[in-house]
Amino acid sequence: MVRMTAARRRADGTRVLLDAEVHVHYGFLDLLPFGADATEGGLAYAGQANGMCGARRPGALSMRTGTHTGPVPVRVEAHPARPEVPDGWQDVVEVPFVPAGSRYALTAFDSGHELEVPAGVGRARWCADRMDDGYDGARMDDDPVADRYLLQLWPAPPAPEEVVRSSSRRSAYWAGVARDTYPVDLEPARGWTEPTRDEAIRRLREERDRRLREPGLRGAAVTARPRPAPFVGSAGRVHPAHPDSPRGHAPVADPPTGTARASFHLGAWRAREEWLATAFPALAAELDAAPAEAQRAVAAWAARRLAVAAGVLADEDVEALLDAVRDGRAAPAVDRTALTRRLIGDPRRDAPGGAHVGTGPIPAADAPSDARAAALRAVGAAVDLPPGSAVVDAVTALVRQADDRDRTVGDVVDRLRAAARGEVPDEERAGPSAADRERLADERALHVREDADARRAAADRLTWGSARPSDRLRAIPGNTAWLAQHDLGLAERLARASDAAQRALAVAVARRAAGRAGIASDPEIAAALDAAARGRTDAPPDRDALWQRYFPGPVTAAVITFVGSDDPRTPAGRPPSHPVAVALDAVLAAALRDPAAAAVGAVSAVLLTAADPAAEAAAIRRDLDAAGA
Repeated sequence: MVRMTAARRRADGTRVLLDAEVHVHYGFLDLLPFGADATEGGLAYAGQANGMCGARRPGALSMRTGTHTGPVPVRVEAHPARPEVPDGWQDVVEVPFVPAGSRYALTAFDSGHELEVPAGVGRARWCADRMDDGYDGARMDDDPVADRYLLQLWPAPPAPEEVVRSSSRRSAYWAGVARDTYPVDLEPARGWTEPTRDEAIRRLREERDRRLREPGLRGAAVTARPRPAPFVGSAGRVHPAHPDSPRGHAPVADPPTGTARASFHLGAWRAREEWLATAFPALAAELDAAPAEAQRAVAAWAARRLAVAAGVLADEDVEALLDAVRDGRAAPAVDRTALTRRLIGDPRRDAPGGAHVGTGPIPAADAPSDARAAALRAVGAAVDLPPGSAVVDAVTALVRQADDRDRTVGDVVDRLRAAARGEVPDEERAGPSAADRERLADERALHVREDADARRAAADRLTWGSARPSDRLRAIPGNTAWLAQHDLGLAERLARASDAAQRALAVAVARRAAGRAGIASDPEIAAALDAAARGRTDAPPDRDALWQRYFPGPVTAAVITFVGSDDPRTPAGRPPSHPVAVALDAVLAAALRDPAAAAVGAVSAVLLTAADPAAEAAAIRRDLDAAGA
C-alpha cells in the first residue's frame, strides 16, 4: 500500500518530502517513479564504489538499511542547492540522480510512501547512522530506534558518485559486494500510466508475438547470447548456468577500466573474471591457459593458504576437504552449514551475503573480519566448482586478502607452474600444528558459549519482549513474563519483596477482587484467604469444586483461568473475564505454596482484566507499601 505524503517547506527553501518511520523488509528501500517495478537484486549497485545507495538504473535509487524487518526513521529532503554535509551521520554517500518525472514512491517490499520530487534534481545524498546496531535484526513497533536514514536531493550537473564518509562495518561490507558485482545495463525506470483500451490490446498482442518468437518455444537450441558453461553443485546436480550469471540483461560492452581480459571459457564467474583480468591481466591469462589439473591444484592451494591465515585449517572438516581436493579424491560428506556456524557463526547473522562453504558470492574481502569467511568460500569453490571457475574464485579471494598483492600474484604463478610439473610442496602435505589445533579448540568453546548467549537472548526477546528481567524475576513461575512486559518496575518490586510481603500482597489483592465480585463472604473463599494470610498453604481450596459451584456446566473462554500455568507467554487475545472468574484466579493464586508465585499470580489476574490498569497498579503499589516492601 502506498501512502501520499504532504511536503513541508522550510524558510531556506528546503522541502521535507517525507519524515516518518518506513517499514522495511529484507533491509532495502527503493525510490522509484510511481508504479515502476523494483530494481533486481544488487544490480543497482554493481561496479560502484559504494554499496549503500545504488544509482546504476536511470531514474531510480536503491538504498540499503541495517534493520532487516521493521520500522526505520527515514527523512527525505529536496534542497534548492547543494546542502552542507550534515553532522551526526556515520556513513554518507552521494550519487547522480535524474528523476523521470515528479510522481515518485519510496517503496519497501510491499508498502511505500508517495512523494512529489521537484524538477531539476540531479544529485542525491544518502546518510545512515548506526547501521551496525540495526544489522539483520527485526525491530518491533515498541523497540527503541536503532538505525536512521536521511535522503537529500538537489539540482546538480552530472558527476560521479562519491563516498563522503564510511564508518560502519555494514557500509564497508556492501561496498565490497558492489565492487565484486559485474555491472550490466539496466532499463530506465518509468512510471506507470494507465493505457487506453487500444494501447492495452496492442501491448498484449506484442507480448504474444514476442513469446512465439522465443527459441525455447520452438525447441531451438541456440540463442543470441552465449550461455555460461554448466556446473555441478555440491549436491551433485548439474545446473545449466551459474546462479550468479545475470539473466535478462545484456552485459556491459567493455570492462570498467577498458583493459583487455582473458576468455575464461570454462564458466568462471563474471565479477571475479572482471576483477582479476583488469587488475592482473598477465596472471588471468596464465590461469586461463593452464590445464584443468593445474587449475584445480592452485585452487586448493589458494584455499589452503587462506585457511592457514584465517586459522581454520585446524578444523578437521576443512582439512579433510582440502586434502581430498589435493589428492584428487571425492570430497567427504561434510555438513557445510554446521561447519560455517562452527567457525564464523550463523551465516544469516554473522556472515552476511551468504558466506558459507559452498558456491555463491565472495564476501567483501577488503574487510579484515571477513578473512575467515573468504577462506571458507575458497574452500567451497575448490571443492564444488569446475577447475576454471574454482581457480578464479580462490585466487581472487587470496589476492584481495593479501597485504602485498604483487608478491602474492608471484606466489600464485610459481605454484601454477609447479602444479603443471606435477609437484606438490611440502607445506600442502603437512597438517596444521598442535598450537593451531589448540587455538581452534579454544575458539570453538567460545563459540559454544556465545551461541548459548545468543539463543538465550532470542528466547528472552520472544518471552519478555523489550523487558530485561532480573534472574530473581525470571525464576518466578506463572504469568511473570506478561507482568514484566506490562509493568517491569512493579514486577521487579514484587520479586525483591520478602516472602511475608509477597504473601500479604497476594492476599490483599485477592480480597479486593473477591469484594468487587461479591464473593468475599463465601465461607470457603474467606477460609482460604485467612489461611493464606497466616502462611497456611498446605490445604488449598478445591479448585474444580469452586469453579463448578460458580460456573456450572462447560467453562467458556470468558471465564477460563490461567493461574498456575507454566506457560510463560503472554495470554494475548484473552477476552474480558467475568469478575467472579478474576476473583477466583486471584484467590487460587494467593493460596499457592510459593509466595512469589502467589503475588505474581494474583497481581496478573487483576491487571490483565482491569478496566483501569493504571489505577489498579497504583492500588497494588499501596498494598506493597502497607506490607513494608
